[in-house]
Amino acid sequence: MTLTSRHLQLLIDYEKFGVRESGVLFHVIRPPQHGRLSSTLWRRADEAATFTLLDVHSDRVRYVHDGSETVRDSALLELELAPRGGFLLPAYLQKRHRFLLQLAISPVNDPPELSLPAGKAVLRLVKHTRKVLSTDLLTATDPDSSPRELVYSVLNSKSDGDMEGVLSLSILGSASASSCLRFPTHYNLVSCVCVFVRVCVQKK
Repeated sequence: MTLTSRHLQLLIDYEKFGVRESGVLFHVIRPPQHGRLSSTLWRRADEAATFTLLDVHSDRVRYVHDGSETVRDSALLELELAPRGGFLLPAYLQKRHRFLLQLAISPVNDPPELSLPAGKAVLRLVKHTRKVLSTDLLTATDPDSSPRELVYSVLNSKSDGDMEGVLSLSILGSASASSCLRFPTHYNLVSCVCVFVRVCVQKK
């Protein structure tokens, strides 16, 4: 998110005190807890975090969220005015003013990412044999879901004959065949308890 004048603006006429936009300084006293402030002018991540109102108006300052599930964040800033030569600020503007910059984060439910190993996009088995399905053959990642909540669905048309077999789930030594309409969870693949059995399907 780029910080703009909607997030930071001054309600005083600083120009009449000889202060340019580049003389309105924001010092980061405490950085955000769930992200970071970054600027195209900072050469290093550990550089002293100071930016100006000119940087804000030039879209040079951004807030980068860390991707966690938090929806609110904040940063503690100090405002300092640096006038041009020949100007003297009033006493109440000569010291820094500390304030809290509140940040609201809009959560986004990222879609799961499915990955297949190279050269193994098609599972081939001899008739009446079985293969344990594990993360070596099929895996998915989703930062918003645990392995038990990440469920695979098998989209298979019975008319095309692409899938001549059944899926079975072996738990505690027992096997229960599924209907191929709903796949077990990613946790089952991690635990290596899901089996695909190749059977002969008689086509009409």
